[in-house]
Amino acid sequence: CSGRYGKACRHVCGHCYDDQLCDHETGLCPEGCAPGWTGPWCQQPCMSGTYGIDCGSRCHHCLDNVTCHVASGLCPWRCEPGWTGHRCNIECEPGWHGSDCEFTCGHCFKNSVCDRQNGVCPFGCDPGFDGLFCTSECMPGYWGPNCQYKCGHCLSRACHTVTGYCSNRSCRAGWSGPRCDVMCRSGTYGLNCAMLCRHCQSPCDARDGSCPTQCLPGYTGRTCVE
Repeated sequence: CSGRYGKACRHVCGHCYDDQLCDHETGLCPEGCAPGWTGPWCQQPCMSGTYGIDCGSRCHHCLDNVTCHVASGLCPWRCEPGWTGHRCNIECEPGWHGSDCEFTCGHCFKNSVCDRQNGVCPFGCDPGFDGLFCTSECMPGYWGPNCQYKCGHCLSRACHTVTGYCSNRSCRAGWSGPRCDVMCRSGTYGLNCAMLCRHCQSPCDARDGSCPTQCLPGYTGRTCVE
């Protein structure tokens, strides 16, 4: 009558803990049910979403709400974004995100931590980066947090994506400053405003030094130097 119980051993034992035999008269398991089973005679499988001894534990964060293994609680595929571990019950550590925490955060502003589920930076991107996940470098001609600023009047037309400074701090004619965003002071002109206006009656053109009106008495020419 091993593995059976009742009158004439007509009933089969349920799923007893550690493969133990049930009582040959009552059919009850001496130490309860094996993981994944419940009920007085340990013949009822765990309901969907539960697992373990007497189905006393709930499945955790399996991807797409797939039911975990009724005995072990293991997720059959992967974890929901933001979770990892065999049972998908461990939150992603700061700086990681996605299913099974497989992705690192991008360049979030001031080293802030991205959302562990979707990877989005809560305060935008560090200078020099853009995009939903702050993983894209600024396109040429733009700089700063989220690449929100246009480069100044750089001679090379491109600036440093983090600081906005122009390469070699070389500005186009008529502009000065590390970002080449400051117009030449009155009386100066040319590359980096390094040239002085000559003998114009009014301030010369900041780009080429030409006099917009007339020269002072005794001078002539486009820049009033003759």
